[in-house]
Amino acid sequence: MIVCHLVFCSDFGQSFDMGFKIFSFFLSLCLVDMCFGGILPSYIKPCSRSDPNFDKCCLEHGIKALPYIFKGDRKMGIPNMLPLVIPQIDVKAGNNLKIYLKHVHVFGLDTTILKDVKIDIDHSTIKLDVDIPMLDLRGKYEIEGHIMVLPIRGKGDMNITALGGQYSYNLEYGIENINGLDYLQLTDKDKLDFKLEGVKFNLDNLFDGDKIMGDQMNLFLNENWRDVLDEFGLTISETVRSVGKSIASAYFKKVPYHTLILD
Repeated sequence: MIVCHLVFCSDFGQSFDMGFKIFSFFLSLCLVDMCFGGILPSYIKPCSRSDPNFDKCCLEHGIKALPYIFKGDRKMGIPNMLPLVIPQIDVKAGNNLKIYLKHVHVFGLDTTILKDVKIDIDHSTIKLDVDIPMLDLRGKYEIEGHIMVLPIRGKGDMNITALGGQYSYNLEYGIENINGLDYLQLTDKDKLDFKLEGVKFNLDNLFDGDKIMGDQMNLFLNENWRDVLDEFGLTISETVRSVGKSIASAYFKKVPYHTLILD
C-alpha cells in the first residue's frame, strides 16, 4: 500500500491519500476543456451532446485548449504548469521504503498529445487517451529502505524522466446540487492504464556521497526500470494524478453543470 501526502502551494493546500495510478494530471485537464461554454474563458469551446460528432468535437477543442490550460489561468485558480511546481511529497511505500521529495519541478507537460475522447453521458463515464513523449521530474529527495532486494539511502538532487508514455484514463463523475444549481463532481472510481518506452533515474549523493555505490545503484535503477516503477515511480505519478483532479475540480466548482454539457 503506497501512501503519499502532497503539499501544494496554491488554493489546493491540502493532503491526499493515494493509490497506484500514474500521470493523469494532464488528463484531468483535458476533461475540463471538453464540453464547457458560457462563463468559461475564450479558449474553452462548447460541444453539444446532440451533435452526432460530439466526441470528435470534444477532442478537437481539447487539443486546441491544452496549451492555454498548461500556461495557467488565475481567474480559474489554475497555476502555470510550465513547469508544474510541487513543493513537497511525502511517500511511504509499505514498510520497506520511505521517500521524501521537495521543490519538485515537472517539465514536459507541453509535449502532451490528446489522442482520443469518449464520453458516455448516460452512464457518467469518460475515457481519455493521451501520449506524452517526455515527462521530466527534477527536485530534491531523501530516501531510505529497500528497492526490490537492495538497500538504498541518500539525500540530494534527483531527476526522473518518463519516455514514450501512452496513457488511457477511465473515470466517472456525479452531479452535486449546491444552492439549487447542479455541479459536476469527479468520483474516486477511476482507472489509468499506461505503457512507457523507458524511464531514466538519476539520484545524486546516494550512500553519503559514495560515488561507486551511487553509480551502481543508479545503473541498477535504470536497467530494472520496469520493476522499480512498482515501488518508486508510481508514487510520483500518483501525485501528479491527484493534482490533476484538484485542478479539474477548480473549474467544476465555478461552473454549473448545465453550462458545461450543452443539450
